[in-house]
Amino acid sequence: MGVIFVIYFYLLVGFIYALYFVNHKIKKIDTAAIQPTFLFKLLILGGCILLWPILINKKKHTTYMIRPLRKKHLIYWICIAVILLIAVVAAYVGSIVISKY
Repeated sequence: MGVIFVIYFYLLVGFIYALYFVNHKIKKIDTAAIQPTFLFKLLILGGCILLWPILINKKKHTTYMIRPLRKKHLIYWICIAVILLIAVVAAYVGSIVISKY
């Protein structure tokens, strides 16, 4: 019962902060969201509800972080592609081995 209460409380606080964030603070963090539409606000509302502890610490627009993150994301996507390729090949080889028996 206590865990459910904590989850409800977390979501309630997240919903209240998300409403504030979507209507006021998003303009300070993302320059592309100077005049966000209702659908954009609705789209990011769910993420804001779940990630409110992270968003509460965001102070201002941070464009200086984009270039290093692009390099990291490229490395991550290449690793994911290689892992998926290995998994598909292993599943195919495993299916051939199993079908022989």
